[in-house]
Amino acid sequence: MDFSGERWTGVLAPLNDPAYFARVMVDSEAGTIAWPGGIDLAPEPLYEQAKAHPLLAA
Repeated sequence: MDFSGERWTGVLAPLNDPAYFARVMVDSEAGTIAWPGGIDLAPEPLYEQAKAHPLLAA
């Protein structure tokens, strides 16, 4: 997914820092992506966005 156009606010505001955003990891227990400090994104909206905007092969 392409998050480059996102402007994160509130508890997600640290994601606006490219260095912090790059620290993303997969949380296999929650089935989603997460960052240090307990920030994560709910897997259901991520899945819906991925279905709505599939990546095309280069």
